[in-house]
Amino acid sequence: MNGTDTAIYPAIFTTDDGEITVKFPDLPGCFSCAFSEEEALFMAKDALGAWIIANEDLGNEIPSPSKVSDLDTEKNQSICLVDVWLPIFREEQRSGSVRKNVTVPIWLNTLAEKANLNFSQILQAGLKSTLGIQNKKASRQPAKRVSCEKGNLSRRRPKYDLRKLTEQFGPEHDQPFEEYPRERKGNEIW
Repeated sequence: MNGTDTAIYPAIFTTDDGEITVKFPDLPGCFSCAFSEEEALFMAKDALGAWIIANEDLGNEIPSPSKVSDLDTEKNQSICLVDVWLPIFREEQRSGSVRKNVTVPIWLNTLAEKANLNFSQILQAGLKSTLGIQNKKASRQPAKRVSCEKGNLSRRRPKYDLRKLTEQFGPEHDQPFEEYPRERKGNEIW
């Protein structure tokens, strides 16, 4: 199914005590629930799209859909064909963000925080530079200059010189990490 733009699968909607459970018999672990038929259909589309994209990304084979006539239902169940347009799910899934923990020396963290640097942006820029790729948005349109009453501001982040930052915030930040005292007081390092 990789590369196909539309997926249509039968789903079994089970109503019980005001709740609707949605299960896709062809897709193991693909199910959802809701409190109304409208919400159930929305949640079914979301579950179907997310399941297919996740399995595509894992390299798993996507099973073919069953025929509705081959499925059996009980009294409180009905079958609905659920369709999704996969490019939306592919873009959403693959353009999301993940949280990463990184370790930096205390002195470098102090300098970066005093300079109000955005760690996420710097890490992303460094990874993109190392991998030789560019930001999708940046390649579509160049960064624009924005003017305000006090002067022009650039949307691009300025490059920081460690020597200038050290001069600005004091020579104590010029010491290597190992030379800093490592006394702990609660959760803080002094």
